[in-house]
Amino acid sequence: MKNNLFGQVLIIALAIFLVIASIQMLGWGNSIEEIQIDEENLPELPVVPKVADVEGSDVKTDGMDLLNKVNDNPLFSEDRKPFVEPIKTTEELPELVISELKAQLTGVVITPEQSYAMILDTVTNERSTYQVGMPLEGEQGGWTLESIESRKVTLVSDDDKTEELELEVFSGDLGNGKGKGKNKGKNKKNEAEAVTASDDAKQETSDDKRNSAEEIRRKIAERRAQMRANAAKDK
Repeated sequence: MKNNLFGQVLIIALAIFLVIASIQMLGWGNSIEEIQIDEENLPELPVVPKVADVEGSDVKTDGMDLLNKVNDNPLFSEDRKPFVEPIKTTEELPELVISELKAQLTGVVITPEQSYAMILDTVTNERSTYQVGMPLEGEQGGWTLESIESRKVTLVSDDDKTEELELEVFSGDLGNGKGKGKNKGKNKKNEAEAVTASDDAKQETSDDKRNSAEEIRRKIAERRAQMRANAAKDK
C-alpha cells in the first residue's frame, strides 16, 4: 500500500473531503444572505402584444384571449383537422362531346392468348388493329373497344354509350338486280348443257356396251367355226 501511488492519492482526497464535511457541519457558509421577495410588489411580466383584427375571423385583439384560445385548441387534439383552403372555380368546364362512331369492322382474330379486331375508320379510310381496352385513333378517340366476339365487337364511349360493329361476310352475290338475272339465266343454261352432256355420255356408254357385246358374240362364233373346221380335218 505504501508503494501504490494511486492508492495514496485516493486516501489524500478522501481525507480532504472529510475535512470539508466537518467544517460544513460546524456552520461554515451561514453568512450567505437569503434573497427576500416582496410578494405584494412583484415585478410585472412583459405584456403580450396585441394582434390586428382579421376580417371575417373571430380572433379577439386581446393577447391573453389569444393565448387562451391556443391553449384550448392543442396541436395534437384528436378533433383537430387541417385547414383546407376552398377552391374558387369561376370557369365552367366544357361539356364532353363524343363524336358519332363512324367505323367498320373488317376482321377478327381470336387466339388462346389474345384477341384482335381490325377496324376501318370510314372518315379517314385508315385501318388499325386493336385489342380489348384500347381506344380508337383520331377523332373517334372517345370510343374504347370493350369486347371482341367471332362476328362482332362492342365499343363504349366516354359518355357510356354502347355501339356494336358486325363483321360483314361476303355472300357471293355481285352486282345489281340485272346482273343477278343474267347470272341466273347463265346458271340455267349451264345446267341444261350439263344435263344434255350427261345424257350424251349415257347414250355413248350404252352404245359402247352394245358394240362390245356384239364383238364378243362375233368372236365366239368365229372360234366355234374354226373348231369345227379343225375337227373335220382330223377325221
